[in-house]
Amino acid sequence: MSKRKNLSLLAGVCILCCAGAVPALAGGSAFVGLSAPTGDFGDAANISYHLGGAYDMPVAPMLSAGVRAAYNRWGWENDVDGNFNAIEALAYGKISTPAGPFGMLGFGLSSSKAEISVPGFPTVESDRQTDFTWALGGGYHFMMVEMTALYHSISTEGTSSNYFTISAGVDF
Repeated sequence: MSKRKNLSLLAGVCILCCAGAVPALAGGSAFVGLSAPTGDFGDAANISYHLGGAYDMPVAPMLSAGVRAAYNRWGWENDVDGNFNAIEALAYGKISTPAGPFGMLGFGLSSSKAEISVPGFPTVESDRQTDFTWALGGGYHFMMVEMTALYHSISTEGTSSNYFTISAGVDF
C-alpha cells in the first residue's frame, strides 16, 4: 500500500473510533416524540406526544448510565374528552456500539393521572398515582442528534399501561 492509502486508512479508523465514543460522552439532552399506547391501554387512548430530558455519564468506553425524565400525554378514544398523563423518571444503563446504535434498559417511577369528560356528565379526575415502570429499547446517536425507540410499561394495580415512544433529541 502507498503512504497516502495508509494515512487515509489510519484517518478513517480514527474517525470511526471517535464517532463510536460520542454516545459514551457525558452530557445532557432534550427530546420530543410520539407516544403510542398498546394493548388494552391502546384500545382506550390515542397516539400522542411526550417531551423530556436526559443526562448520560460514561462508566466504561461503551457503557453509560443516566437519568431520564419525560412528560407523556394521551387523549381518549371515541367521544370521551380529557386525557391521561404520566410523568416518568428512569435510571438507565446504555450500551453503545462503535457504529453508533445503542441498547438501553431503565427502571423508575411514573406518576400518572386521568381526566375523563363525557358529554352530559360531570368531569371525573383521578388522584395522581405513582407506580413502578421500566423501559427497554435502543436508538442511534450521530453527532449531536439522538433517535430513540423505547417500550415502556407502567405497573398499575392489577394491570399495566404499556406504550412505545419514538423520540428525537439534541445534545447540549
